[in-house]
Amino acid sequence: MKRFRWLAALTTSVALALSTAGVAEAASPLPALAGVARSSEEADAALRRIMATLPPRRALAPTNYVYNGWHGAIGVIRKKRADGQYQEGWYDRKLPAYRFSDTYFAWGTTGGWFTGQGYCTVQYRSDNGGLSYRQSPDLGAGQHFIGATTTYFVYPYAC
Repeated sequence: MKRFRWLAALTTSVALALSTAGVAEAASPLPALAGVARSSEEADAALRRIMATLPPRRALAPTNYVYNGWHGAIGVIRKKRADGQYQEGWYDRKLPAYRFSDTYFAWGTTGGWFTGQGYCTVQYRSDNGGLSYRQSPDLGAGQHFIGATTTYFVYPYAC
């Protein structure tokens, strides 16, 4: 399917090109990871390593963000409708590797993220700026909407 083609074609060089084009935040000091995590455990370990290197921060304003801890871009949704639905395709923009949706796009609110076919995500959640915790179960393919005061650190893996 055309909508999933971008996910299958991601490479480290594409992620680097996306992450350096008009970026408002500094590039990540982390090296690009080779390949795709093959399990929830690998994805969780990689995301925890990345989160440990990030300085404490709060959402830009007013509410939340999604952080992409994966080495490739992920789809993110800017805003869902009042009825909780989203019909603008699968996602609004591609969030490059190691980026926060609020500062990269200058969005005050992020509505969620999209996981492509054949992928699941490990996610860590923070409510109202509190401590992040691993949210279970891991989520499969599709759109994943988030609350207005929740932030997520996500890492896709092949499942």
